[in-house]
Amino acid sequence: MIQRIQTAYYAGAGLLALSVLLFPISAYAPDPVRVSGNWVLLGLALLAGGSWANIFNFKDRKRQFVVGRLLILVSFGIFIGLLVPLLKIEGWKPGYALMAPLGAVIFLSLANRAVQKDEELVKESRRFR
Repeated sequence: MIQRIQTAYYAGAGLLALSVLLFPISAYAPDPVRVSGNWVLLGLALLAGGSWANIFNFKDRKRQFVVGRLLILVSFGIFIGLLVPLLKIEGWKPGYALMAPLGAVIFLSLANRAVQKDEELVKESRRFR
């Protein structure tokens, strides 16, 4: 069902993934560092698309849970992909876009918790039949 709370969590994770493209990764003094690299962009597309697609996967809660876990791993990969090039720059300060994948991890974890509660509720209702 689309009106569940995990829909809002998945939408939030997708929006955070897309916001990485708008904001700088590092507020470095001469000019801000933006997202570059094909793997990071592919990961962002996968995270945003997977989050939005997982909203409509509500009929198969087990698959929705597994895809949510995979998206958490992708989000950590994006964070690592954004962080490693910054470690080579001296005097960098983290920007908003660097923390957005970690925010997506929080949203995806909350969504997985809500999916798991729904699954437990369905199992409990089947016991009464």
